[in-house]
Amino acid sequence: MVRRRDSDTVARMYRAAILSVIAVLALVPYPEAQERLPSEDALDRARALAAENRYADAFDLLSPHLRTSLTDETSWEIAAEAGRAAFHLGRYREALSILRNVVAARPIVLEPALYLGASSFILGERDQALLILEALLKSEMRDLYLAVTLPGESVFLADPDVQKLLEQYSKVLPVNIDSGSCLGLLLGQPRAEVSAALGATTGEGSLAARAGPHLIWIWNFDDHGILEEVVLHADNLRRYTPYRILIQNTLGVGVTPAAAHDTLGPTDRRIKADDESVILGWTRRRVALDLIFSAGSESQDGQPQLELVRLYRPPG
Repeated sequence: MVRRRDSDTVARMYRAAILSVIAVLALVPYPEAQERLPSEDALDRARALAAENRYADAFDLLSPHLRTSLTDETSWEIAAEAGRAAFHLGRYREALSILRNVVAARPIVLEPALYLGASSFILGERDQALLILEALLKSEMRDLYLAVTLPGESVFLADPDVQKLLEQYSKVLPVNIDSGSCLGLLLGQPRAEVSAALGATTGEGSLAARAGPHLIWIWNFDDHGILEEVVLHADNLRRYTPYRILIQNTLGVGVTPAAAHDTLGPTDRRIKADDESVILGWTRRRVALDLIFSAGSESQDGQPQLELVRLYRPPG
């Protein structure tokens, strides 16, 4: 048993030790906030200007801080932002010069490579543009929105070599009414499994994905977290992703209503909407498939184009 006098002695010793530590710490200077460099302030202001589409002001602000050596973070970010601003100002040759340096310093960062590819394509340097596009496709990049739209969507997609690359690296997106499956996932699967397969975040509610601002698909679940519906935006998938819808292992993105009839048989539903689009529907056991053809976006042969694909569990 410790006597009171001994416990008081121990307490005084602990108190003295603590006070000595505090005294030493008091002599250590508190770290002051590191002073920001003028280039960092310029970068922040330039980004704010670019967000308002004031690219000329942003470029003028960044120009004095542009460096040939991009070894530090700030210098690289300034050059990347300046290259992007030059591109949006239509100063493609200047953008090309800046962005080559940016991409050489950090080739794994995607956005500068997209702008470099677009500048190259616009300036007629097709070999470099195609090499960059192929590298992006090889990286299994899903969102091709900037790659397609920055160089001018209609001209870019009309290029036969671009189409050849897109076809070479395309990914089949299978849809099957008989198995009730899409992309290898089954209606009735739990959300956690679907989320993991799509590389999406876990949680609750629908799983949606976009390419740029455009919705490409949405996966809906019931109150128990079971997959009950998949909606695919066929045209956005075709334009802005490597995915190519393939229905019943036969019907691709160029499917027509007549071809759908031939493959899937007589429809169970045919609805003409107010906007003149046509919905064709089939039901097999506990699975339904609707194909929505848009009257407003006809293909070159005058046929309505497939706009949406909906695979779902019908009510009841």
